[in-house]
Amino acid sequence: MKVIYKCAAILTAAILSVQFPCAAFADMEHGGDNDSPKFKMGRIIFTDNGYGYEKEGLEKSEIADEDLVDTDDGVSAYAQKATASLPAKYDPRSKNTLTTIKNQFQTGTCWAFAALSCTESNLIQKGLENQNVQFSVPSLVLSTYANGGFDESIWDCGGTWMDSSLAMAAHRGLCYDEYEPFVSDGTEATIVSEEKKGVCEYQLNYASTITGGRNAIKNKIKELGGVMVSYYADDLYMTFDNKSYYDPETTKYSGINHAVSVVGWDDNYSKSNFLAGYQPKKNGAWLVKGSWGVSSGTDGYYWISYEEAEMTDWVAFDLTESCDNNYHYPANKDNSIFYVSNENKMSGADVFTAKKDELLDKVGFMYLGYTGKSDYTVQVYTSVSDSTPVGILECEVSGKVQSDGFYTVDIPDVELDEGERYSVVMTFSGDDGSGYVTVYGYSDGVMKPGQAYISNDGDSWTDVTDEDAYTGQPIIFAYTDDIDKSDKSELETLVAKYEKQSGYEREVNNGKKVIADENASKNDITNAKLLIKAKAKEIKEQSLVIKTATDWKNFAKRVSGGESFAGKRVVLEKDIDFGGAKISAVGTASKPFCGYFDGNGHVLKNAVIQNNSYAGLFGYAEDRAQIRDLSAEKITVSGKYAGGIVGEFDAVSIQRCTFSGTVKGTSSAGGIVGKAGGLTLTECASDLAKSSSSNAKAMVGSIDNDAFYYG
Repeated sequence: MKVIYKCAAILTAAILSVQFPCAAFADMEHGGDNDSPKFKMGRIIFTDNGYGYEKEGLEKSEIADEDLVDTDDGVSAYAQKATASLPAKYDPRSKNTLTTIKNQFQTGTCWAFAALSCTESNLIQKGLENQNVQFSVPSLVLSTYANGGFDESIWDCGGTWMDSSLAMAAHRGLCYDEYEPFVSDGTEATIVSEEKKGVCEYQLNYASTITGGRNAIKNKIKELGGVMVSYYADDLYMTFDNKSYYDPETTKYSGINHAVSVVGWDDNYSKSNFLAGYQPKKNGAWLVKGSWGVSSGTDGYYWISYEEAEMTDWVAFDLTESCDNNYHYPANKDNSIFYVSNENKMSGADVFTAKKDELLDKVGFMYLGYTGKSDYTVQVYTSVSDSTPVGILECEVSGKVQSDGFYTVDIPDVELDEGERYSVVMTFSGDDGSGYVTVYGYSDGVMKPGQAYISNDGDSWTDVTDEDAYTGQPIIFAYTDDIDKSDKSELETLVAKYEKQSGYEREVNNGKKVIADENASKNDITNAKLLIKAKAKEIKEQSLVIKTATDWKNFAKRVSGGESFAGKRVVLEKDIDFGGAKISAVGTASKPFCGYFDGNGHVLKNAVIQNNSYAGLFGYAEDRAQIRDLSAEKITVSGKYAGGIVGEFDAVSIQRCTFSGTVKGTSSAGGIVGKAGGLTLTECASDLAKSSSSNAKAMVGSIDNDAFYYG
């Protein structure tokens, strides 16, 4: 079995504060008396502000590194293998398999953007989604930090693939963006709820680092739609047009600080395209889908030379439809990860209790070893007691992994009765003569006796809660499907409760679709319930809800009075007909709107907006404000800079907004924006009346300092 994927982890600070005895670190043996087993232990140390990682006590394996960068002696043996199926150039940008370019702004969430880009492309490749799919960055970030609390610092840390893979493996972190959008400036306006963290549209099938060199990377890009890699981004080595990057000063041991999605390649990309004085020795480059907005590079894409030396950890994602139930023990509060090892073999086991009558048909596990290549055996036992993971053997499956990663294994169906205790036992061997089991760090009181075990021989088992264990639970997952048809009654009750209340339209309509779908899975039903429950919490916590013309008038007054709504949400809960009245624009140049406005699919109509300078429903917006899902109909706007939605803005995102009416601007006029600087415009449209000024343009009237871009 071969697997691939990499995303992001954010465990750096927590790992360094792990509460272990000194003897618990790598190359120190545990046990030694006649009753306790011997094993070695090492922590996974996250480096480079969380973008890289090392295995304490283990030197980095050199497997297949030689083909990642060409040597002075020419092409390596790996690259000389037959590659008839690989073209010299692969560029999927015209194939409708890539989603929109996004902008991480000043946050440190590139790892999440890159990971989700890979998952989106993978699902499009499989025909499970189309190119309009967008997954929520906050959903992944907040699910990754589920045990680490929530504050603004989480948006500044980097990550490796482990946290994000574990989030998705646990059925967390894959929520559609429309339900939990990315708020570019801080986290205050991001809605955080346990319900929304639990929404996951798909399940991680596998995620592992890629071995085998450049051709293996190319094959995975073609197969899965894109792969993830990290490198050290330094503006000094980027060309002035942001289209080509190469840093000759790095080595494969250099630090990294930025993660991206790689979606293509060109073996003949000229070395002369790179910055003069810093050019690689040979032609050839990777096509990168960036997360710095479409104004960077070529519509958000750029090229990195094959010779960029520190790009050594490549990962790809493969997702699948979700099962009904997911059994696992979450990370301990410090989120630390360790390996335990022993010569010849090492075993770990987790014990679970079935919630219903179910079929166990898949198990998952994290593997972090020396070379990454290991034999494994999965055993499933039922009738498990409180003192050992061994009971009645139901099935046994063996296989191999080829690299570090998260893997799932299909097993013959094991029927479980409600309340039945069962165990998943994993045994690893053959990794440079040893066995490695990946575990969470020890945390007193988190696990209960009889839930998780380790063993160095598969016969004598140590409960992880024992004093001499010094380790946490093995990272093992069990995936089951209910035998009986999924129950929709709770969802039906929620829909009936909220369908007549404003603000729930998206969530209720989604719930109705799931109810009407005879083939809806339990995961579909669960997600629909969680989204409605999350929305109910959000509405209680909203900063401002607008339902009437008076509400809108008061909103405009608050902004003109100096309340910017920075980091806060404003939600339109009903259509508003102003009856032809004159209304004030929201925000001025000196007192702009800086918050997050959710039109919620509603309409503002029949209004007149006049202003000597900036005119629009929003006169002036800046500082990463966001305006989305709003329609304006039969609106007349006039001013110096006139826009149907916004008069002028800087560093603002507008998504899924439409305008129909008249726009008149003495300097510039646009159906959506009068004057723009630093803007992302996505899925917007306008229908301008003939009475609009002759300089009026369909979307944007004028662009300031070439800072405007479509998304």
